[in-house]
Amino acid sequence: MSARILLVGSGGREHAVAWKLSQSPQVGEIFVAPGNAGTASLARNLDIRPTDIDGLVRAAKEHRVDFYLATMDDPQPLGLVDRLQAEGCSATAPRRRRRASRRAKRGRRRSWSGTASRPRGGARSARSRRRRRGSNRCRSSGCG
Repeated sequence: MSARILLVGSGGREHAVAWKLSQSPQVGEIFVAPGNAGTASLARNLDIRPTDIDGLVRAAKEHRVDFYLATMDDPQPLGLVDRLQAEGCSATAPRRRRRASRRAKRGRRRSWSGTASRPRGGARSARSRRRRRGSNRCRSSGCG
């Protein structure tokens, strides 16, 4: 059975993914919304904006899409994956609820014990640590 796959976006990433998917014998038809001139030669472009969730879900049902592969970030926070999965379409992308919790955790690191830790500094703090420890480089008079 050959799969029918939906990609959403109009850039080079979608073209590259469509190109690679088109080489697989397991892939039957590829749909790209909205697509571009490069994807038109490899897949069927659909005239739907990436933020038009209702239109994307309608198109997925019309074209009997088996699988949605996320290639751009815009539709995910709007609930595209949740809506497609409710319609019976498989999807590989972050869901709306999980994505919000990841956004809240951004910038906070965890140590091995599970407690929050301070983000490490860059080159400036590395220089100050070397000054406090003393240089680990060999001085011309001390290297023999």
